[in-house]
Amino acid sequence: MGYDEELIRIIKKYNLDRNENNINSERINAEVINILKNKCKGKKMAMWGVGDINNPNETYVYKFLDKYIYYLGKVNCLVDARDDYMGKKLLDIPIIKSDELEKYDVEVILITSFRSRKYIAEDIKTKFPQIYCLDIYEELEKNGIKTEKDIFKSDSRYVDIYFARKKYELAVDEIDKSMYLKDLIARYLDIRDIYYATFFMKEYVDKNYNGWEEISKCVSEVEILLKRIKENTIKRKDIVLAYIDALRSCDWYDKKTDKYKILKNISNESKCFLEVNSTASVTYESMYSAMTGNLPLDGDVYNRSYSYRIGESKFFNRAIKKGYSINVYFPELYKILDENKFVKYYYNLYITEHMWNLICRMAEEEKRTIHFFYAKELHIPFLCGYFTDEPIETVFSRMGFDDTVEDREKVSRQFKDCLQYVQLQIEYFWEYFGERSNKIIFSDHSHIVCNEKNKPYYMYYNDIEKSVHNVLMISGENVIAEKVSNLVSMRDFNKIILPLLDDKDVYIPEEDIIEYQYYPVMNKSIRECSKLFNGEKYIDGIKCFRNKNYLVVFTKKGLPEIYRLEDENKVSICDSKEGKDFLRYIQKNYDVEF
Repeated sequence: MGYDEELIRIIKKYNLDRNENNINSERINAEVINILKNKCKGKKMAMWGVGDINNPNETYVYKFLDKYIYYLGKVNCLVDARDDYMGKKLLDIPIIKSDELEKYDVEVILITSFRSRKYIAEDIKTKFPQIYCLDIYEELEKNGIKTEKDIFKSDSRYVDIYFARKKYELAVDEIDKSMYLKDLIARYLDIRDIYYATFFMKEYVDKNYNGWEEISKCVSEVEILLKRIKENTIKRKDIVLAYIDALRSCDWYDKKTDKYKILKNISNESKCFLEVNSTASVTYESMYSAMTGNLPLDGDVYNRSYSYRIGESKFFNRAIKKGYSINVYFPELYKILDENKFVKYYYNLYITEHMWNLICRMAEEEKRTIHFFYAKELHIPFLCGYFTDEPIETVFSRMGFDDTVEDREKVSRQFKDCLQYVQLQIEYFWEYFGERSNKIIFSDHSHIVCNEKNKPYYMYYNDIEKSVHNVLMISGENVIAEKVSNLVSMRDFNKIILPLLDDKDVYIPEEDIIEYQYYPVMNKSIRECSKLFNGEKYIDGIKCFRNKNYLVVFTKKGLPEIYRLEDENKVSICDSKEGKDFLRYIQKNYDVEF
């Protein structure tokens, strides 16, 4: 019996299993993406059912384009029955009546209305039997997912845990409190959050709630299981890649005090790259560079769906040749490496699930193994397993447009909760990763949390801390713990960690100039939102070049912008001699025909 199977046995033995069907919005989202990729991507499309064009952000047309734009084909028109909509546009897409559809080149009709979808489907099949009609809800039902709510209504096991905890904390009757606490424990066990599950089990015992003796036995059995796992993992000499999406350097290390803010003990035992920059401010582009060593604008980033071949990564390619197994712990919709005989995937959503699976597999493996796991908790919408206040869900493409001051304050508190949660979980599981194993914690980019009004993510191109200053820290048996102040690009990620495969210390690049880029903004809703202010020149791509003292920015429109970097500040020096000298140096030595 495997270690996870053993935990499941314990959970069921003490009646702490979750009996409800875990078909929540996260599972639905993954299924919707797969459906759209298979049915719509690369096709000429129409959307049927416009909604209220006076509130465009609330229409299902907007929501589909906002959330799933990368999995849709080209939308040529929108179909609606209302006469007063004719001749109008939504998101620059013409609205037409169904009898005009034949004038447009359409291969797929996506039904966007939730309530009227069945009537629309009948209309389409009658009038346009030659055009494929896609009803997302019908497809979900074929895949075993029946939902009574629209696919944009979000829920999360993390959010459910918050409300379950509040039920327990606010209950007065002791019977109710014991029942609610037991439910909370079961929810934490469901996501393999062993830390909080055992924490609340011990609270259950301390409070002498009904059946506390059985819960006490459960704690003992879990602790014995953990001890057995650790006895096996402690001997391992594996490589652990901990990919913490959007972990910002400014939240990890304080330049002014030269001290670490989080993960202090782990950082002090690691080689920490304090001046590492991603090549872009979002995951699609930045991870393309980290995996392949190429800059985003040099590759066909958005046709990859986050998937890379082993041969594109020097590190993983060489690991295969040296006989390593590769275990990847990622969400199902984010396949960072193509599945093949060398790569085994364990699909889950939460950091706790990934790390629990990792230590179970590490304890069971025979060959040396690379364990590659992903944590999304520090990325928008900032959801985690322990909130101090009721969480709100933010939307990436809307950050900086319509959030209020109160929203920003809530998001700031929520982000701090996520930061604390990720730190706690990494530190908790760290001791199980093996003393002799090489361990790498890295992030793909920096990001905004509480931003200025009408200033979305791509407007922070000249703010390194809020765009590309990420985290890279490496520890291991042969890795010398130190602070590295060299200017380093994540483009060199493969080169840096390759020596670990030979049980050597990592390579430290020394770059005078590093480049980062902003890929043209492809999300149609973001492009539309940019018209709210003078931001159009930034959405068609940006090239940035920096050293430790200066930054120059090239956009598709307008003159280059030049800055002197002073601590956390920047000073525009476009008209100064030093600025012009740096600009000439970049133009002479780098490709800036932009």
